[in-house]
Amino acid sequence: MSHFENYPAELLQLDQSIARHAIACGADLARPEVLESVAKGDFSLCEHPHNPACRELQGLLVLRYKVRAECAGTIGGDACQDLLDQTDETLTREGFAPRSSGN
Repeated sequence: MSHFENYPAELLQLDQSIARHAIACGADLARPEVLESVAKGDFSLCEHPHNPACRELQGLLVLRYKVRAECAGTIGGDACQDLLDQTDETLTREGFAPRSSGN
């Protein structure tokens, strides 16, 4: 797994990268079916499915799931969810749409 020591900063940086890649792919990650599809490597629900950024987005989403599991195991599920909520708030202030509630 990762060796992230600073979950707030690392999760924010990861989510910012995910948001940029989602924009490049035309992937609306606020829609659970799109999020799940991209995470599984199916880019058919993206506006730009042949953009190489879609494959990178898939990898970033898989990494995020692993980091989230590690975060929950290290600092607890509730504390990790609070960090994810703070990250969503920051992304919203930066002009990125929030993800699906499935995180």
